[in-house]
Amino acid sequence: MNLVKNQHYVPQTYLRNFAIPGRESLYCFNKDSGEILDNPTSIKNIASERYFYDIKGIDEQIVEKFFGTLEADFGKFINDFITKCDLYEKGVSFSRSDPILTEVERNYLSSWLAVQVLRTRSMRDIILEVYNEIVKILL
Repeated sequence: MNLVKNQHYVPQTYLRNFAIPGRESLYCFNKDSGEILDNPTSIKNIASERYFYDIKGIDEQIVEKFFGTLEADFGKFINDFITKCDLYEKGVSFSRSDPILTEVERNYLSSWLAVQVLRTRSMRDIILEVYNEIVKILL
């Protein structure tokens, strides 16, 4: 089985929208040091950690697999949304019967943003802490 080692908490499909045109890289800000990195960084190395979602004792990469499935759908969705926004900027009008985002799409985007909150290191640490407390209580 091939394990995904470098697991992104911000999907690469999303990061690509901020990339330097024609490249798979972008400029980064290190919020810990306050430093803006001089050279562009590959999207493959941004907003990721080795084995970030792995859970020992079960299918180790079940979370990574789940997010991978979600990201494939989101990539198409966000590209379509950006295309619509580009059309709007060029003067194409949208109406109530043909909005930029339908109600279903707005709900999808809202859900996606909520999931993004769950993908952070701080949320992961909270979930692990709660899990460990529950295990202590039950054992």
